[in-house]
Amino acid sequence: MSEFIAGTRPSQWAQTTPGRTLGPEQHPPWLVTSAEAVEHERGVVRTGKEAEAYLIERVAPDGGSCLMLCKRYRPFLPTTTMLTTNNGDDRKVAGSREKRALARRTRFGIGMEKSEWAAAEFRFLRLFYEAGLAVPYPIQYLGHEVVMEWIGDDDGQACPRVCDIDLDPGLATHLYEQITDFLIGAARLGYAHGDLSVYNVLVRHGDAVIIDCPQVVDIARNPLGSSLLERDCVNVTRWLAERGATARDPQELLSLAIAEAWSS
Repeated sequence: MSEFIAGTRPSQWAQTTPGRTLGPEQHPPWLVTSAEAVEHERGVVRTGKEAEAYLIERVAPDGGSCLMLCKRYRPFLPTTTMLTTNNGDDRKVAGSREKRALARRTRFGIGMEKSEWAAAEFRFLRLFYEAGLAVPYPIQYLGHEVVMEWIGDDDGQACPRVCDIDLDPGLATHLYEQITDFLIGAARLGYAHGDLSVYNVLVRHGDAVIIDCPQVVDIARNPLGSSLLERDCVNVTRWLAERGATARDPQELLSLAIAEAWSS
């Protein structure tokens, strides 16, 4: 994986393997896929416990360009135990060498740890996107980076989170319905977001887009699956209901989601 030199690097598109590390086909028309393109780092969008998110502009030789979000996972993750504890078998490490490296935090182990988180987020973004759920288009995964659709304007201004906008009851209800459509749709696939709240849902043109998916959990295989799903239901319902949304009781929403999970 090429690093940025003075804020610029060759396009990473040619360094990925179709089907395994590229987003679903057909690629959206706005996406620049030229192997001769150059990527420019436009600045940090946000930082978090696990990763930093950067705005990247990919520019083709013909002048075409697109904005993307590049999420780079940190070498030390305070919540690394989620990879094995919250996610059950979803993040198992196959080899004894890899397990020792993770435990001892060798350079190899740290690199693998970052890649595990990046791979998990890309996998679930792709799964949800292909199912028609409201997540950013996953462009590519390579090493400890996940590159995805930029949810913002052409000037590099990110769309606001639900928690950052003034809501009337009508908009609160609309967003609640869209977020719970995602929650139930993910449950139908067998998964819970695991950290769903108004702090990781963006609002683009009045519609919800769910972000931050590395900690997704298998509802059936994970012993914490149902409790994390319940937390997602409670977090979303209570916050939006307090702002006038017409919402289901959290336990009713949980029952619907679990029914979908077990019927799939």
